[in-house]
Amino acid sequence: MSHVLPDVHEAKGFLYYSPIEPNTTDWEGLDPYWALTRFLTDVDGYLELDDVEINGELWDIRLNYHRGSIAPRPDDPIDTDEGLYEFDITVHGQGHTRGGSYQIRPRYPDLQTVDGDSIPTTFQHVADEGVSVQFQVSGMQLYEIRDLFPRFLQELFQAEDQDLYHGYFSRPVGGHINELERYVRIHRNMAKKVLQSGGQFHKLAIHMSGVEGVHGTYDFDNTEEMGYIHQFRYNQAGANDMVPTHKYGKQIKGYLPENPDAFDEDDALYHHKFGALYRTTLNNDNSIRWEDRHELVDELDEALLNVLSWAGVPIEAGGTTFISDDYFAAGAERDENVPIYEDPAPALEAEQETLLLRTLRDLSERTRSDVEVLQTLATDGGQHVRELADETEYGVSTIYRAIERLGDAVEVQNGHVEFMSQKIAEEVRAIADEISDVVESGAKRASNLVQREIRGSASSAFDKFLAKYGAEFERPDDGDGKPVVRIDTVLSWFKRSSRPRVEAVVDELLQAWHQDGYDVQEIGDARIVAELADGDRLDKEVRTLR
Repeated sequence: MSHVLPDVHEAKGFLYYSPIEPNTTDWEGLDPYWALTRFLTDVDGYLELDDVEINGELWDIRLNYHRGSIAPRPDDPIDTDEGLYEFDITVHGQGHTRGGSYQIRPRYPDLQTVDGDSIPTTFQHVADEGVSVQFQVSGMQLYEIRDLFPRFLQELFQAEDQDLYHGYFSRPVGGHINELERYVRIHRNMAKKVLQSGGQFHKLAIHMSGVEGVHGTYDFDNTEEMGYIHQFRYNQAGANDMVPTHKYGKQIKGYLPENPDAFDEDDALYHHKFGALYRTTLNNDNSIRWEDRHELVDELDEALLNVLSWAGVPIEAGGTTFISDDYFAAGAERDENVPIYEDPAPALEAEQETLLLRTLRDLSERTRSDVEVLQTLATDGGQHVRELADETEYGVSTIYRAIERLGDAVEVQNGHVEFMSQKIAEEVRAIADEISDVVESGAKRASNLVQREIRGSASSAFDKFLAKYGAEFERPDDGDGKPVVRIDTVLSWFKRSSRPRVEAVVDELLQAWHQDGYDVQEIGDARIVAELADGDRLDKEVRTLR
């Protein structure tokens, strides 16, 4: 089936206009600018048109101006010591949610402000003189930004019974894109796969934190609603770690509108919008040439659909996953399906698991100082060497020896020590939670986990469950006996406790048993034996704890 076609949410950039072949046309680069200047005088500086029909759609068009900072040249046909006029055209289409603004400025060599300062521009890379048109729009395709602009101008001139030479803005000679966002809208329930704790954004953020040279952030806001606004950003250095063929840093964002509770489930705005955004600030302040716009569109679509696919969200057009709105069509199909690449999170996870295994392999044989440094770092996230020494009551030289033995799992910069990635920190923290009670038990459990995984990548999910909680599985001696799962981790009944909850541990047990291909009914008679945080002892059948 064909992949869904994302739509444009917003676009910002510039279009440049000048004679395509200078000295062979009947107009010069600044002729359109002076034509607009004369027209502005004729309409006393302002013109507004309502409900202008263009290609079957009604548009509101407004022309205004302001004084810019560009100084006129001595031979320009204008008598002023102030900056030249700059023209503002504002347009609104369908329901006033589609449209934006165009700002028109003159361009010629050696631009200066009225104060005599030089004005650097990129226009001179494509022509000597002409007109620069800055656009900032939403809900408009890139070809519409280009094709509708001269039509808006023609409508303004014709409303005053004037003509504007069609060749002035028939085709840009260049331009560039500063921002472009492509988006889809998916069902709110499906959005959880991406936005929930442990979802695709969370996984990517954790794992990308361990990629050298990458700067990224994961911002989330659940104040209005769970999953209200979640943004995952990475710079240009992280592009090909996400997708091997990609070149551009991006923001992948899932969000709801303001006041999300104001919409019913049958309203499109009730459901999440997911977008992939190109922005110069994520790409060393570099923009995209206008002629490379199709390549940019493809890369944004690929990034967006790959992230959704990695999260387990179907990306085929139609069905119940996608929700149509005023612009995005859930049934619209891309001309060609995007390539779906391997999720980078498992690959990065495998690399960091290897590092974690090396770090913890002989934890049970490490010195107590190693264990306490691990525990302190896992709890506090990162500390200066002297703070570690104060907290653990070991000397600074002992701390440095422990750090050296921990190897690549930790980093030291200017005396500050932290785990090399959030992934490593979270895994160690999960093991170190009980060290405050029984250091030896925590070390033994860590070592057991490592040894089980070292023995082979085919270790069962149930074996990993046992290793995680320091548990043993006792099979019944005869046909009438019941198996016993003895857990060497203190559990709790309560959510507010820092201890693993009994209910959650039982759920993990059943899931692991099922993943290994066994019937969960078979483990239902097993007894779970464990110490509880309140001092009681748990000794109950699995089926009674579900």
